Amino acid sequence: MIRYTKGASNTLFYWWGGINRHLLVPSVIYLLFLVGLYYVQRRFTLFQIDCSTSGLSMLGSLTVFLLVFRMNQSMARNNEATERTDEMFGEMDFLVHSVCAFMAGAKEDLLHDLVMGQAPRTEEELQQMRLHGELATAIRIHVVRLCV
Repeated sequence: MIRYTKGASNTLFYWWGGINRHLLVPSVIYLLFLVGLYYVQRRFTLFQIDCSTSGLSMLGSLTVFLLVFRMNQSMARNNEATERTDEMFGEMDFLVHSVCAFMAGAKEDLLHDLVMGQAPRTEEELQQMRLHGELATAIRIHVVRLCV
């Protein structure tokens, strides 16, 4: 099955990660040789060579196979990278939701008891509870910032 999407036309011509940069110079030299040979054979009848086209059709078939195989592999890697990126962002979103929802920080249940008048606290304990609340807020903010 050939994996190809409409927006991936540049996958065939991807330069630095592919084989194109290794084939460019030899291909241009061979092209110049073929153009020169064609010119010499058309100009001088002495140098005409009779050859079959089976080798050329085999070379064309091989080239088409290699291009299809290359595009198939490139699209498979691209699709896998897209899936893994989506999965990574989903995990980061879950991390943000978990940290923001389940981090207690200042022990809010004790603060609720204090407000309701059930647990008398000293000023130092209140200051420590406020500090824990601020630290929990700072951690939530930093987790969200790092995930974004």
